[in-house]
Amino acid sequence: MQARLEVIGAGLGNTLQDAGRFGHRRAGVPWSGFLDQSLAHAANALVGNQPDVACIEVRAAGPSLRVLVGPVWCAVAGLLDCTLVRANGLRDKLPAWRSVELGVGDELRLGVASDACAYVAISGGVDVPQVMGSRSTYARVGLGGIEGRVLSVGDVLTTHIFHPQAQANLCATTDMPRLDGAVRIMLGPQDDYFTDQALADLCSHTWLTSAAQDRMGVRLQGASLQHRQGVAADIVSDGIAPGAIQVPASGEPIVLLADCQTMGGYTKIATVISADLDKMAHLPAGSTCQFELVTAAQAHAALLDNKRLFQQWLQGLKPYVPVGWVDEVALRSTNLISGYVNAQAVSGEDF
Repeated sequence: MQARLEVIGAGLGNTLQDAGRFGHRRAGVPWSGFLDQSLAHAANALVGNQPDVACIEVRAAGPSLRVLVGPVWCAVAGLLDCTLVRANGLRDKLPAWRSVELGVGDELRLGVASDACAYVAISGGVDVPQVMGSRSTYARVGLGGIEGRVLSVGDVLTTHIFHPQAQANLCATTDMPRLDGAVRIMLGPQDDYFTDQALADLCSHTWLTSAAQDRMGVRLQGASLQHRQGVAADIVSDGIAPGAIQVPASGEPIVLLADCQTMGGYTKIATVISADLDKMAHLPAGSTCQFELVTAAQAHAALLDNKRLFQQWLQGLKPYVPVGWVDEVALRSTNLISGYVNAQAVSGEDF
C-alpha cells in the first residue's frame, strides 16, 4: 500500500533528503543529501526501509504531520521532541529510537531538534520525483524534494509502496554511537599557505560555532588563522568537497557541508575526515568544537570503526513491547519445560 501524510505545521527549514545527488559535481551540482548519514540510516532502519530512502531532515523546529491514508509507521532518530495525537484526541510522547503505527487522522507533532539535526522516517520512504538521480532537496536552486523547497503547510507526502504485514513497531536496545570528542581532520590541500602559528591554533584552540551556518557550511569563531606573508587568502578556484575547511581573509574557518559549492577560491587549511563529518551537523550556534590531526590510515580505520559500531546497533533492534504486554513471538520460542524428567523412566528412585 501507499500512505499519505499532510503537512499541517511547517516548522522551520525542514527538507526531504536521501543519500545524495552524485555524479554531477562537474556540472556544478552539489551532493546534498543527509547531513548525518548514520542518523538517517538509523531512522530508516526503525521503519524497515532501505538505508538511503528519502526522509525528513529536521534542523530546527520540526513539522506537524496528519495521516490522510494509512496505516503508516514513523520513527524519529535524534534529539527531537515528538508528540503523538491520536484521531480520538489521546496524546502521548513518542520517544526517539522507536517506531510507531499511525492510523488515519493521527498526528505527529515534532518539536525542536536540540542538537540541530534529527530525522523522521516514514515506512516506504517519501516518494517525490528524482532529479539527477536523487530526491534530496537543494533549496538554493530549487532542486529535488517538493518543488525544490522546504516543507510548507498543505504539502502532501506520499510514500513508496510498502507491505503493512511486514511492518513492526521496532525499538533500539542499545544507544547509537556517540558523536562526541574532537573532530578529526587531515591537513591540506593548502596548509602550506598558513603560518606555523595558524597550524598550531587550528588544533589547540576551542572554536565557537556562529549563527552563520546552514546546509552549505558552518562558520567558526575564535583565533584568526593567519596566512603566510605575501600569500593571499584568495586563490584560483579549484575543486572542493564537503568537509573542506576554508579560511577567507578574516581568518575565521568555514567547514563545508553537504550543500557546499563544487569549486572555491579560498585556501583550504584542512579537511574533516569522513568518519567525523556527521558531527558537524550537530553544532547549533554557540556550540564549541575542537580539531584533532590524524593520518590517512587513522582516518580509514575510524570510518571502518563507525561502520562496525552501526552494524552492532542495527543488530540490537527488536519489536517494541509495551510494559505489561506479552511478547507472543518470544513466548512461543522459549523452552518453558527445560529440565523436565519423566519419573516413570527412572527406576529405583524414590520420588
